[in-house]
Amino acid sequence: MNSYICINGKKTELTSKQVQELGFSNIEPVAFGSFSFSEVVNIVRLRKAHEYFKIGDIIKFEEYKLEIIGFNHDKDISGKRDSTITVMAKTLLPARRMHNGACGRGWVDSDLRKWLDKEYFHELPEELKSVICTVEKKSESGSGELFGSQDKLFAPSACEMFGADGFHWDGVQYELFRDTSRRLKLDKDRNVCRYWTRSWAPASSEGNSVYALVVGKDGYVRYDYTNDMNIYVPLCFCIA
Repeated sequence: MNSYICINGKKTELTSKQVQELGFSNIEPVAFGSFSFSEVVNIVRLRKAHEYFKIGDIIKFEEYKLEIIGFNHDKDISGKRDSTITVMAKTLLPARRMHNGACGRGWVDSDLRKWLDKEYFHELPEELKSVICTVEKKSESGSGELFGSQDKLFAPSACEMFGADGFHWDGVQYELFRDTSRRLKLDKDRNVCRYWTRSWAPASSEGNSVYALVVGKDGYVRYDYTNDMNIYVPLCFCIA
């Protein structure tokens, strides 16, 4: 019996060695146009993601469409897995505020980070939660100070979205977002919407910013949205 895997509609026959390495046994050929989530995870853990996927590929899990934005960009802080892929949901989460008013340390102490970590993560299916690893993320406060946080779910930083600009230093740009058009994201009704980053805008003269940076509908950074405004939420996480 021949075995196949299908990536982005391309059907590829697996050799017997690949079948063994991926841990597949006594399975029917993968249906053309689809592949299971568990197969994707096996490929990642065998350090073969580059061989089967490319940046921008879509992984489907139940109602989620997850776009690959980086290979080994984020590291599992537990040290249990040394091969990762970082994904971003194609559909934005409903609009929420970043924080109620000023927040001296920015993302680290924000209401949005707490909601993602304490509430939304626990609503995810168990199979998905079991492969999401904790990663160390940097974020810049309004004062320009960098803070570290350990996150399972996160919004991308300004640097991760737009690259180094000489003003922000909170991460390295994900390969996918070098293309401005790939920064555009949709809500559940398929409207292009602005969405939060985890980076704060430079502080006012009072020394405490009430603005977090936003990805605009044109894919470029916006500085003029206060933290207590309802803006759509990006969903990013790292699979290991």
